[in-house]
Amino acid sequence: MTPTQKLLHAIQNILSRSRTITMLAAKIRNQCNRIIIQRFGISDMSPIVNGEHFILNHIVPVCTSFFDIGANKGEWSLHILKINPHTTFQLYEPGIKAFNMCTNRFELQQNVCVNNFALSDSTGKIQFYEQDNAGEMSSAIQKWANGPCKTIEVDTTTIDAELSRLNIEKISYVKIDVEGFDLKVLKGAKQAIIGNKIGFIQFEYNHSWPLLGATLAEAYELLEDNGYSIFLIKSEGLYIYDIKVYGEFYAFSNFIAVSPENLPHIQPIIKGAA
Repeated sequence: MTPTQKLLHAIQNILSRSRTITMLAAKIRNQCNRIIIQRFGISDMSPIVNGEHFILNHIVPVCTSFFDIGANKGEWSLHILKINPHTTFQLYEPGIKAFNMCTNRFELQQNVCVNNFALSDSTGKIQFYEQDNAGEMSSAIQKWANGPCKTIEVDTTTIDAELSRLNIEKISYVKIDVEGFDLKVLKGAKQAIIGNKIGFIQFEYNHSWPLLGATLAEAYELLEDNGYSIFLIKSEGLYIYDIKVYGEFYAFSNFIAVSPENLPHIQPIIKGAA
């Protein structure tokens, strides 16, 4: 510990003895957290506004295959098909009503397959809570899927298992939007991540993550340790988010991990530090 650190530690120790100062520190901390959330979180969930469509419009032309995990009604995949109708799709949606809506929507698309099961970090079964009208917050986390819900038991598998089942060596783009289970899905792709078999991995991060004890830091460790570069998706491009400086902020946002061979494709839309 340096002399400066020792001095700061001594001052902090003295100030911590005061209940009033400790309460003030908590209030300041809460306000600081709000500032971080306002800077990095999404204020508008629309993909037109939050940057998702901007990024896709740039990346889709170099992609040939997609996994849409947590497809819901299929809006995300539909946007990509409008850009490139010839790319291949595997959609994963465990909800009954949402699955039926996706099936009907893509019934004439021979290059789209809709699967009625969930992806996670292991194979098995889980309880899934589907909101009325296929709500976008349907989740395997009961506390997250608020409002009227139907509880169903669904099968689970992993990305690694799906790549093996479908005999896919590499997948261009994986989108993960599973309302709190995102880190579990990433862990279920460990072998694909180690082998850089996925070109782009987009995942949602929000305040459902702590309900399962998941952290953004753990996602960063898994991806960066295997050569992926991670960026925060904003309306005008990609930003470098320093997890060691800013830590967890648990607010709606989208991140994208890019394999080394695909970094040249996104260089024009990297804006720098967030």
